[in-house]
Amino acid sequence: MKQKLFLSLLAITFTVLSASAEDPERLILTVGNVEHLNIQDNIDVVLLQGTSVDNSIVLDQNASSKLDLKLSNKTLVIAAHRHLSKKQKFTVYVYVNNLKTITVEGNSQVKTVGSLNTGKLDVFVDGDTHVHLRTNGIIKAHSLNDSIIDVKYISESPLAKRGY
Repeated sequence: MKQKLFLSLLAITFTVLSASAEDPERLILTVGNVEHLNIQDNIDVVLLQGTSVDNSIVLDQNASSKLDLKLSNKTLVIAAHRHLSKKQKFTVYVYVNNLKTITVEGNSQVKTVGSLNTGKLDVFVDGDTHVHLRTNGIIKAHSLNDSIIDVKYISESPLAKRGY
């Protein structure tokens, strides 16, 4: 009886703790025809395939208050605002349609939901980053600052090659 009571209390405690744990805040960003994406700082990014006719950059008000965006030609740099706490976590959902290169620095993580439509995607990674990409094209991984990178392909077929 005591064991059942203890297990019940333990289950309730875990339920309350997991409900009170904060999920990372979600920020939405559509980058249109940006070809080069540079992700800095401690940002988690989820890449999604956008529409091919969307050539504008759109972000919600919440994203504009938390992200430092710099656009030059067709290169977009995404970083966290300097006034934010390092402990504050958020996930940026980025819709892309013409991506050619991604540079990931800091303690950032990048992944895709679905598959990106790219012929060739060059990925430049720093040592503390994690990148999981799925594309219908070829991914070429490059190391920054002499970092060691581990590249894994799920399929040998060029049309279904996905890199980890």
